[in-house]
Amino acid sequence: MNWKTLLPLILMISCSYMQAPPRTKVQLKTLWIKNHDPAQETGNLPMGLHSPLIYEGIVFSGHNQGKMRAYELSNGRLVWESQDDSTYHGGFAQFKDQVIYGTTKGRVFSRHYLTGNLKYAIDLDGSIESVGQIENGRLLFHTRSHKIFCLDPETGKILWAYKRSVPFSTTIQRASRPVINNNNVYVGFADGFIVSLSLEEGIVLWERKLATGAKFIDVDTTPFFFNNELLVSSLAGDVFGLDPKTGNIIRKLDYSIGRSPVALENHVFIATVSGELVKFSESFNEVDKIKLSDAPLMAFAQFKGKLVVSAADGKVFVVDPLLMEVVEMKLLGHPYSTVYGDMESKENHLALMSSRNRLFIFH
Repeated sequence: MNWKTLLPLILMISCSYMQAPPRTKVQLKTLWIKNHDPAQETGNLPMGLHSPLIYEGIVFSGHNQGKMRAYELSNGRLVWESQDDSTYHGGFAQFKDQVIYGTTKGRVFSRHYLTGNLKYAIDLDGSIESVGQIENGRLLFHTRSHKIFCLDPETGKILWAYKRSVPFSTTIQRASRPVINNNNVYVGFADGFIVSLSLEEGIVLWERKLATGAKFIDVDTTPFFFNNELLVSSLAGDVFGLDPKTGNIIRKLDYSIGRSPVALENHVFIATVSGELVKFSESFNEVDKIKLSDAPLMAFAQFKGKLVVSAADGKVFVVDPLLMEVVEMKLLGHPYSTVYGDMESKENHLALMSSRNRLFIFH
């Protein structure tokens, strides 16, 4: 028997001892999914725009049939639901044993997180587009009427309100989430300005114009603190680093973003509308970047030491922040599905609401 005759046998024996190539580790394991589209409706179904909350083993999320629902995090079992007779564009604040949220009809609800029992409900003057922010006994909401309300989170009493005059009718209509730092409030508005207010009384401390033009100049990203600088952006402009005490511009980064940056391991990351994820050092020098998509990058979160980024074309990327490499990519089930709200990364789980009204829970 010559070597040519033996070759197939040799290969078979060799292959039996060859180690199989390692499989890529799954980063996002789907735990459960809920469909929040209204039942038996045709035509243009409403889009999912709000942000879920994870707290004490429960996931809180709105349903477009006007219901607020609480699910058990581990298995998706319904814990309670309430009929609010509205839809939801914002998210949740958590205070003591309460979850507090607003609706597109301008009503704020405070409910017990375990039972859903109502503690109070109050009406504001416009659709509530942002997640409430709580600090030092103050609760802040930003409404579509370009107004900031400061409430007592215990009782719902309005403590002060600040109204911004916005002369433009063509705005993005996505409100910047107010951020509280050192008893000051920082929030962007649809007229291209970021404003600093005193937390106690709502007095304007400074204001800074960041974008110019006749339309879509909203400063709608949530202000973000990194290395004692305030990072904020308008979709129509660049990323600005401001002195939080004076509002003076310290630096300008030539990128257009739709979401706030994320800080991880002494670096700051931004996701751009041109589909790039960019990594900066503590001194804001560009370290690395990766092109993830031709579509704009939308929601953005940390999860288990990785960065999870959604794109407007229905793809979700898991990126190793050290190597700046994609380690996994998932589809949200539809090419036009994306995430307009915020991803929630807590208790070793990741929750997101897609624009197609699907609530995804990953672990």
